Amino acid sequence: MPWTRDSKVLDTTWQAEHETFVPWYAKQRGWDKEAGYAFKLWMLDSGMARMEALPAGQWGGVGTGGVPMMFGALRHNAYLPGIGNDESKCDAVLVRPDNPSRPRGASAPTTPRSTAPPRP
Repeated sequence: MPWTRDSKVLDTTWQAEHETFVPWYAKQRGWDKEAGYAFKLWMLDSGMARMEALPAGQWGGVGTGGVPMMFGALRHNAYLPGIGNDESKCDAVLVRPDNPSRPRGASAPTTPRSTAPPRP
């Protein structure tokens, strides 16, 4: 679909992070206009700043983290149509070995600089 005056402007907001490369590159290559859109990439400094801009109608699409998205859903009825960057394989929760929230039988890795006692 070629660009016309009837094409839709799509305001999006991003942070200066690697996820922003995809829409930026699409805009640079003109792929947004080939699809009948005109991307506007607005830069905000945090996910919460993006959610605070939502009621003002400053954007229609966003890439944001889990915590800001949760607040956007609770406060502004925002919804998440899909996950664009699944980082779950590299996320971790670190707890001390004596923390009661640690699951039974879970190992607690330590480092030479750790303040945790050595594992049995």
